[in-house]
Amino acid sequence: KTNLKFSKIRSLEDLVNAEPSEVHYAYTGESKLLISSETGYEWKKLPSEFQFGTVQDAVFCNDVILYVGNDYTSYSILGQSDSNPGGLGVLDEEVSWNVLNTPFGLDYRKIKQLSDSEFLIIPNSESPFIIDIN
Repeated sequence: KTNLKFSKIRSLEDLVNAEPSEVHYAYTGESKLLISSETGYEWKKLPSEFQFGTVQDAVFCNDVILYVGNDYTSYSILGQSDSNPGGLGVLDEEVSWNVLNTPFGLDYRKIKQLSDSEFLIIPNSESPFIIDIN
């Protein structure tokens, strides 16, 4: 953990307290969430389901992350990125994951919080709709 203020971080070395001469090897790739608190920063590993497709937008509400995804406009060597319409992550010691009750096969672009439990989901080419996470 580091006690640096985010505004003072200018490089990756500042964030992870490593010297530029140190060599680090990555054997696996994973998504992590960096959470700030009064005492510093904490890394939270995101579940593998967050990797299934692109994440287009996310909102944080209390200890919950809601995100929407999919991207039908870009292709990679692995094919279309349409396998992650959205999800809900609950921050605890680890981040647990649940699916969002959203139709599959839409290209989601935006999520906006309306109340403690209601969120507006905006697909790219369809009408927006509201979901309730309670």
